[in-house]
Amino acid sequence: MPTPDITPGAPCWIDLMTSDPDQAKRFYGELFGWEFQTGDQEKYGGYITAAKNGKSVAGHHAEAGRPGRHAGHVVHLPAH
Repeated sequence: MPTPDITPGAPCWIDLMTSDPDQAKRFYGELFGWEFQTGDQEKYGGYITAAKNGKSVAGHHAEAGRPGRHAGHVVHLPAH
């Protein structure tokens, strides 16, 4: 998995909203060889950052299961 290139109009970050963050870590860890770090629950809501070769590549957090929230990916584009 390449690290994000910050190029105008190109995706620069991907978030996953999931009901099962542990399963997502296992799946993406095996698929891409990502390593994970979970942020402070109080400050960051337990946001999990994925890294490959020491560089951040994506993130995910538990959102599905809350009223009005669904599992899925969100692709971020840089604004320049």
